[in-house]
Amino acid sequence: HADIVFLGEAEYTWPSFIRDFQSGAAKSLYEQEEFVDLTASPAPRFELLKLSAYSTAIIETSRGCPHSCEFCEIPIRLGKRPRNKSVEQVMTDIRSLYALGADSIFIIDDNFFGNRKRALELLVEIERFVKSIDYRIYFSCQFTIDISRDEEILALMNRANFRRVFVGIETPRELSLTMAGKNQNTNVDLPDAVQRIQSNNIIVWGAFIVGFDSDDTNIFNEQLRFIQAASIPVAMVGILQAIPGTPLYNRIRQEGRLRDVEEGGIRGAVNSLIRTNIAPLNMGLEELANGYGFLVRNLYSYDNFAERL
Repeated sequence: HADIVFLGEAEYTWPSFIRDFQSGAAKSLYEQEEFVDLTASPAPRFELLKLSAYSTAIIETSRGCPHSCEFCEIPIRLGKRPRNKSVEQVMTDIRSLYALGADSIFIIDDNFFGNRKRALELLVEIERFVKSIDYRIYFSCQFTIDISRDEEILALMNRANFRRVFVGIETPRELSLTMAGKNQNTNVDLPDAVQRIQSNNIIVWGAFIVGFDSDDTNIFNEQLRFIQAASIPVAMVGILQAIPGTPLYNRIRQEGRLRDVEEGGIRGAVNSLIRTNIAPLNMGLEELANGYGFLVRNLYSYDNFAERL
């Protein structure tokens, strides 16, 4: 469906394509096999955006994640060893966006604290900047729940005007977390961890999954009770999907439980949001879809949402 396909990161292949295109000799495939050095990543042309049309500006400061969750493609697609832009690169992006009128910035990194030392250095500079502009811009980011034990980081985030974090909590069932290799979530008390973050004036937005191998039809009420009790206003809930290339995909295929090789789970059409490419173990596909619908409808009923908020 495309004349030209890019595989991998584009910092090196895009300039190569531009040169080929200008000379009339563009290739059909540009593939970047090795991870790129992010210090070579150019500053985005933020001035080309109509920033008022966006709920928040977005920047990227790093790629990769040191964790190995079975269902996640990030360590495979972007590497287990986090790669970082320089602090000055990031601050240039922040200053540019502020000068263009942005009042909030979401740091899109899959794990902002993949490299703790570098994240701390960046937070110090952000704190200095927001203080100099009387806190007229605020920040959001994504990190793993084990950061809740690091009071130094949470206090610094507060001072740097971070108001929201997006956290992959996934499920209150420890067995599911253990089976998925999400060990960073099993080493903390999840409700307490959420409260620790909130106590630093940071709102927790959470990602949750239903359809793990240990899930039965009771999981939907369990998830609802947990999210309500934890006062997580925005909960992004999805049905587990086996994404090609992940350890989960390989395991499910070996077990003969891969249902749909072509659609790629939630990356397919909208109606695939209530479907999965995994044959569940402890409930039927219709029970899973109906339970998911029940969970989402109840999470966002007016009363439940207002209670969490």
